[in-house]
Amino acid sequence: MSDLSRKDINNPSSRAFCGAIQEAANIYHWRYNLPDFYEAVTGHVPYPYQADFLNDMVHLDKQYAIISAGRGTGKTECLAVLALWYVYVLPLTEPGVPMKVVILAGSEKQARICYGYIMGFIAHIPFLQKALAKDPTAEEIVFIDGSEIKPLTASEKSVRGPHPDLLVIDEACQASDDLLTAAFPMIGTSPYPRLILSSTPDNYFSIFVNIFTKRSDYPQFKPYNWSAEKCPIVSQAFLQSQQTLMDSGNYQVEYLGLPYSFVGKVFDLDKLKECVKWRNLIAGENIKYAGVDWGHYPNPTVVTIVEKVVKDEKGAFNWIVLHSEPFLKQNFEEVLDKIQLIVQSYQVSSIYSDSNDIGENQRLAGRGLPVYPVKFKSEKATMISNLRALVENELIKIDGAKDFSLVAQMRDYRYDTKKNDDFVDSLMLAVKPASSRITPSKWELKDFIIINRKRGTQMSSPRDIKFQTDPRHIRDREIQDIKDKDLAKKLVKEENQS
Repeated sequence: MSDLSRKDINNPSSRAFCGAIQEAANIYHWRYNLPDFYEAVTGHVPYPYQADFLNDMVHLDKQYAIISAGRGTGKTECLAVLALWYVYVLPLTEPGVPMKVVILAGSEKQARICYGYIMGFIAHIPFLQKALAKDPTAEEIVFIDGSEIKPLTASEKSVRGPHPDLLVIDEACQASDDLLTAAFPMIGTSPYPRLILSSTPDNYFSIFVNIFTKRSDYPQFKPYNWSAEKCPIVSQAFLQSQQTLMDSGNYQVEYLGLPYSFVGKVFDLDKLKECVKWRNLIAGENIKYAGVDWGHYPNPTVVTIVEKVVKDEKGAFNWIVLHSEPFLKQNFEEVLDKIQLIVQSYQVSSIYSDSNDIGENQRLAGRGLPVYPVKFKSEKATMISNLRALVENELIKIDGAKDFSLVAQMRDYRYDTKKNDDFVDSLMLAVKPASSRITPSKWELKDFIIINRKRGTQMSSPRDIKFQTDPRHIRDREIQDIKDKDLAKKLVKEENQS
């Protein structure tokens, strides 16, 4: 090699020219190899189902797509990369014009999450930074050629403004049908329009689920299903553990990314039969819980006692129903006396009760009992899923003869049940610790009441007394998670004495 050729190679202008040629080659390659652009931006190859979707997206004539995905399958990151491909690659290749992208979501928070991915990629990738016209802001990212990316809040006012080429609606199930309907025409004026709907299908009665399930009514949308069971980074052990924590319907929605109607009967009869075949169940030395569903005539108050038992060496828990009893046509002092007698005879460590009956909860706590009021209405769906999961996994034992009323209600219990549900609701409260949700520590009577004194007054009216929870009593896990039985018994005893 001559000295002259060496000088040409080492010349900064030559290196810059070679770099520009390589960058141009990359851009041309990325135009029809979107998965490779994904890898260049994220640093890892897309999952197979992501690659299938991205390969379809290089064809601009495929204008409508809908992704029904499980949690953690990478849909938001994938959509962020697609948005960057639109504004960086397409203007420099085919079609060779500036592109406008709008990120809309069912909530402002979700829109910011997707937009945050985009901002993060730009902050770490030089070739994207060089293409910017100015520093990115929370409202927009503008590129030298006029391309732009904007996040929008989930409101009808916001969707009637811009007219993008690509409209991405992430977590579409969180948006109202009216908002989605108003957003669809936004791409109408683009010569290269594309609409992508993406969500976990957690609202069965939504336009998103209609589009995904009723293919003949929406033939223009190409459907994609992304399941966590097909995600390489989600372990099978984790998924198996989740199947024991939630019922099959919620697992289908949350991890398989498939809609579930949540209508009809809650409990599978064959599974229920396996759970209620037991007789003469006897209390052991394990931690026990009570559930109290307050009733007013003609509905009874029902108390249910359960025991949590380690089922096997892997640490799975089995639940035993020890006692269920209704109280009807009795004054509440007598009912409270009987509940106190029952829970103390079983040495119950925690009582979960419906928080709506503030007075009864106050009086029960006033007897020194460990009461945990539950916002039943807001947590009912979770508690149904929790109890259904126990039945489906045969992790609960019920004496079908002794607790016939409970079994009869479970047999007929539906998602829309509003009567003849007292025994089931009481059981759902009793087994609430089986849920993965964090629950508060013991509440004292004083934790139920706030006295708001108005200026110039000495006494408070009943309107000034409000029900509350005290955050000081919240801790990460309760006694039920202590596997050492002797230590658990000691802690329960100390807690009851305190």
